[in-house]
Amino acid sequence: MELSKYQADILQAVQQRINTPPCEAIKGLLIEALAGTGKSFMLVEICSLLESAGVSPDQVRLVVFGKKNKTDLANKLGLKVGNNWKNSVSTLHSLSFQILREALNVSSKIFKIESWKYRDIASDFKFVRYSEGWGRDRKEFPGTLFKNCPEDIVRQFECDFLTLLELLRLYCLDATVENLVKLTILHQLEIIISEEVVKAADKCLSVGNQTALSAYWLDYTDMSWVLWKNRELCAGTLEKYRSQFRMIAVDECQDTDQLQLNILSLLINPAKNFLVAVGDRHQAVYSFRGCVSDGMVKFTELFNCKILPLPVNYRCGRSHLELVRKIFLSIPIEPWEGAGEGEIKVLKHGDFLSLFQDESKSYIGVCRKNAPLLVFAIKLLAVGKPVKIKDRSLGKRVLDEVERIIINSKIPYDCGTFFQALSNYKSEKYNKLLKYKDREARISLLTDMLAAVLALFDAYQPESFHDWEVLIERIFDESDGKRCINLYSIHSGKGGEGDVAFIIEPELMPFFHKGQTAEEKAQEDNLLYVALTRPKKILALVLGEDKNPSDISWLPQEYIDVPRKFPKKLESEISQEDLFEALGKLEKFPRAKLRTVLREIIYRLGKESVADLL
Repeated sequence: MELSKYQADILQAVQQRINTPPCEAIKGLLIEALAGTGKSFMLVEICSLLESAGVSPDQVRLVVFGKKNKTDLANKLGLKVGNNWKNSVSTLHSLSFQILREALNVSSKIFKIESWKYRDIASDFKFVRYSEGWGRDRKEFPGTLFKNCPEDIVRQFECDFLTLLELLRLYCLDATVENLVKLTILHQLEIIISEEVVKAADKCLSVGNQTALSAYWLDYTDMSWVLWKNRELCAGTLEKYRSQFRMIAVDECQDTDQLQLNILSLLINPAKNFLVAVGDRHQAVYSFRGCVSDGMVKFTELFNCKILPLPVNYRCGRSHLELVRKIFLSIPIEPWEGAGEGEIKVLKHGDFLSLFQDESKSYIGVCRKNAPLLVFAIKLLAVGKPVKIKDRSLGKRVLDEVERIIINSKIPYDCGTFFQALSNYKSEKYNKLLKYKDREARISLLTDMLAAVLALFDAYQPESFHDWEVLIERIFDESDGKRCINLYSIHSGKGGEGDVAFIIEPELMPFFHKGQTAEEKAQEDNLLYVALTRPKKILALVLGEDKNPSDISWLPQEYIDVPRKFPKKLESEISQEDLFEALGKLEKFPRAKLRTVLREIIYRLGKESVADLL
């Protein structure tokens, strides 16, 4: 494929950096790659250029997020540049772990990697109670941080305390009252910060660092955090890697956290190497996980980056991108010269099954909320359509909520009483959330999750908690298997695509609430942008029950369902004047809507009448 001007400019910029004399500082490079613009293709082309310039694979590191992205990019590199380049791709966790192992001179086989490490540390000090797993009994003891508290309050404390231990590491913060209060506000935690809680958090992190160095015990965040925490101890090894790498590239740089930025800062030396960051500020949607909201800005400042655009979309049809540009005037996304027209459909809730008639097409569905996603999955399964919700973390959250409902009921799980237990739980939880300033957002999240639980319960009536586990395992599956309809929350669907992409209940977007910050609003807009840029051929907006196109606040008027633009008369009452008035409005419609308009005219007047008029 012939390179676009933008792609050629990027390769030229990389070439200039390779040729920069040793005595000069090397500026970084920030590629603003919009949705569907071929980020992986660009990274492979950059590596091909590096190889032709004599740069070896061990002098390059491509940092991606997630094992699947790592495998995909490594395979593409292998096909284009050679299999010896596959090892140049890694996650930042694994790169940090590699450096840490070498600095400590310890084999990877000696390390113990356990995701529950800090839960175990906290339980050893009796800050939380120990749990073997979902739905199983916890060891009871008079905890040091809570006494004579109701079970639901204790549970919430335990969850929030462990979340704080994670966030302190992601933000690279010390355990202080000020920092913990900041994090509880930022991440809507319900824990009350006291000196006792601060000392407990500091103790857990201190032991976590000590056991990493002495017992080689880590969790996944530790792989990077322990390296950063002990950067002076690891200084010699870090200097070796700084000298070894000629280029480090970071994919999806808009979704980095402070810890990841700090690790990259330890590895970049402008006198020896340069950084290439690839990302899209309009796809930053993970601030709730601890990612910085202004990642692109931080990369530009930290690594002195020159900014180059990559706006040509190779995925979507022209009509899809025209819609995106109408909604987001500041996003300069454009179709490639060979792009098809694409089609946009607005479907009533009851008509959504008509989307899946062509088995040769790939399908992806996204939704802003969890409950509608589950309802659609259940309906598709009921008619024999293969479907998976590709988000195991959502499945775990649903199961955790079921467990909390059971505990709150104070009796063992019983299918016959579960609905009442859920109702009682909702009422009690709702009343507790009313005290928060952002109660509207918190109540919305609670309502959505409980509606998701109820949808599964109504459809399958699980007889035991084990049945819930089996059900969740069956529906929430991220593995690649036979072709099926893939459903995602929009957060988890970022990066996905399909011949047909459908947005479930688009009227739910963007989500607004009282007291919403500018950052939160921006992330909601970003979610809409992500959803709209998934289709290759057809974009379908599947309305909720009893909803109309006019309920979609972000949909421009000319895209709203055509029949609403016609006089509300019976077919026999439509005059030529009415018809010509309607035809006069066609110039305002995008090309993808003309077929729908003409089909509506034929439906209302009949083929013979239309032929006579024409």
